[in-house]
Amino acid sequence: MDKHERPHKCSVAGCEKLSGFTYAGGLLRHEREVHNLHGGPRASRKCPYADCKRSTGIGFTRKENLQEHLRRVHRGVEDRPPKLELELELGALGGSGGSRKRRRNSLEGDAGNISDEDTDDTQDLVKRLKQDVMVLQKKVQRLENQVASLVPRIGPPMMLGPPFPRYYTIPIALFLLVSFYALHNHLTTSPPKHARPPIKYDAQSSRAHEYWPYFFRLLAEASPRCALPHKAVEAPINGFADSSPGFSYRPNLIDLPVEDLDELREAHSWFVSQIKDSSRPQPPFTPGTSGIVTAAGGEFLPELVVCLRMLRRTGSVLPVEVYLESPAEYEDYVCESLLPILNARCLILTDALDDAFPHRHNITRYQLKAFALLHSSFDHIVWLDADEIPLLAPETHLKTEPFLARGLVTWPDYWATTASPLFYEIASTKIPEVAERASTESGQLLLSKSQHLATLQLVAYYNYYGPSHYYRLLSQGAVGEGDKETFLAAAESLGAPFYSVAENIETIGWHDESGGFHGTGMVQHDPSDDYRARVLHESLAGSRPRRAFLHSSRHKLNAGRLPETWKKEINQRMWGPPEAMVEKFGEDVERAAWDEILYTACDIPYVFQDWKGRADVCEDVRRVHESMF
Repeated sequence: MDKHERPHKCSVAGCEKLSGFTYAGGLLRHEREVHNLHGGPRASRKCPYADCKRSTGIGFTRKENLQEHLRRVHRGVEDRPPKLELELELGALGGSGGSRKRRRNSLEGDAGNISDEDTDDTQDLVKRLKQDVMVLQKKVQRLENQVASLVPRIGPPMMLGPPFPRYYTIPIALFLLVSFYALHNHLTTSPPKHARPPIKYDAQSSRAHEYWPYFFRLLAEASPRCALPHKAVEAPINGFADSSPGFSYRPNLIDLPVEDLDELREAHSWFVSQIKDSSRPQPPFTPGTSGIVTAAGGEFLPELVVCLRMLRRTGSVLPVEVYLESPAEYEDYVCESLLPILNARCLILTDALDDAFPHRHNITRYQLKAFALLHSSFDHIVWLDADEIPLLAPETHLKTEPFLARGLVTWPDYWATTASPLFYEIASTKIPEVAERASTESGQLLLSKSQHLATLQLVAYYNYYGPSHYYRLLSQGAVGEGDKETFLAAAESLGAPFYSVAENIETIGWHDESGGFHGTGMVQHDPSDDYRARVLHESLAGSRPRRAFLHSSRHKLNAGRLPETWKKEINQRMWGPPEAMVEKFGEDVERAAWDEILYTACDIPYVFQDWKGRADVCEDVRRVHESMF
């Protein structure tokens, strides 16, 4: 039955607006627990651990929920309750005390553990199923009658050749009989609802040729066969730096039926089992290489040129791969003349992916980052958003701890995490404390593909099904919902190492005449300094780690999209006065950025596609530049 069909409706007054239930068992449970029918709700089951908050109160109404609670929350706990008490508690559940496999093996695993209290429910369920079968039989009979009424109109079958030889009859009859029994056996012993077949592949073929078709078949087979509720949610945001110690507010705003939760968990578990198999095709890359990966195109291409020229001011010589979403974003002069001078090259992501799997979902916006990283030829990668300015040569981060040991380094956002507890149930992993770290700001990222092949493929899975499932599960509609939480979520799901910089974001900006502050940039700090201070407890030369990246979050560095404020020649800097720039960064970084904006507007013999039809770009930028400096 299609999981989106809900033919079983509640007939009790007040439930007319309910969408119904996929299975008769769901309706039976609803009638029992909501309307007090069929003997009413079962006795509440309590957690046997006296210090657990679920040992009192409402407890659990379903035995499998209690068993899952014991498996997930109390697995590996040393201080167990007395053995006799535990056996009595679990005996009431109809189980032996061990954790059982969910749903996939439920038909086999629970066959001998049907408790007396389930008997009445089972009889009611059987009665309902018999009624369903009778309805289907009537439909089949009606169709057979319709077919029989058409036969006289069609007439006898036409003979297209000589009479059929009688000695063929027995072999054909045997063939049809064997085929019938094979089909019957397949239908009656079909795999569990969530079972997914292994993806075939040729282990001897080249990695690059084999990997992408294989990986997209893997993504398609691991598709969650359910949809999240369409109801829009928006998690409340809480500033991480301002939260009190022990802050633990993690709400669940997604109302997900238990059968859909099981389906998501099963699909996730199956996908993880596939990517953990190192004998299968792996993402192609050149081991030991280092480079920068970014994505741009359209309005982001002019500011990417600014940021790449700022990158070269740090002394960095790392090569750069610039991913474009589609051929429409490819600009000949930029990709073939301008970027090669900066040791950068353009790659059109959709060209490679369309060849591999033309029927895939569209990959756009936040999804581009994960697939660009997966497609990149580099091993050790610095990811930079198109508007990210490096303040230190990024290769230094790839040669020191924590990157060398962890292989994955992220930076914090302003806010506390808002991931739904349901995500951790789906991933079958422990729910981290909210106060453990802030949510992620992924404008910059360090990643070792050789250390995190499985992690990166799981990141791609979360982003491939991000718009439909995982973005909402990981953010619940909070500020910046997108790819940003998928990196650490994947590492945690696999138990892979990572390092999250602890130093909070530093906001820079300007003050108006009344003293009001306007934040326009975000500064992230050196992970090596953070690691030395936080993990090794070493003292730093300054009061905090060195500043490593500047994200121009408010004003984009696109000469053709200047704010109206600057077009009116108001002498207002973006990130603060010159003396503040020199104190923070050792130089006037804003003056350097404006120099590069002026270069893109006036010194390049080319007009970016984003500026087509504009003759005033150079004049506007030159006027602002002269007014400020």
